[in-house]
Amino acid sequence: MTRARKAGDAAHLERKLEQKYDEIETNGTPKAILDWMYQVLDGKVDKIPGYSWEEIQLYLKSGVILCKLINRLLQSEGKKTVDFNAKAKSTFIAMGNIQGFNDGAKDYGVPVTELFQSADLYEGRKAQMLNVINCLNKLGFVVSYWIILFYNFCNLKMY
Repeated sequence: MTRARKAGDAAHLERKLEQKYDEIETNGTPKAILDWMYQVLDGKVDKIPGYSWEEIQLYLKSGVILCKLINRLLQSEGKKTVDFNAKAKSTFIAMGNIQGFNDGAKDYGVPVTELFQSADLYEGRKAQMLNVINCLNKLGFVVSYWIILFYNFCNLKMY
């Protein structure tokens, strides 16, 4: 099932968000984020076949990879991991997995304002994929923050 096309101000906003996605895609942000995710997961997931917004959406749509990512990060901090269904064959299960990722990201330290709605990823619209990429980008910043704190606490040099 697909939604009707947006009209009026909603259509204008959607075009603006699509343009913003095009900008971050040109800068390589989605590719960098997906490569980082693959490294965090030690290559224990299939590598993404390409980096277009459609390929990213299909790759993440079940929520399984997102849950594996957040669980890996939560485990490294000694925090409770999120439950997820590794065989997300229905919309309901996939949306639950995506929500589980968001809950875990919030517990990890991503501000609520930076999270995305499950439908942003599941419905597969370019404009809403911007929210997904922004959330994953913020998650990367939070991870970097904790690494810097750790190094400073231990009086270690990062380079």
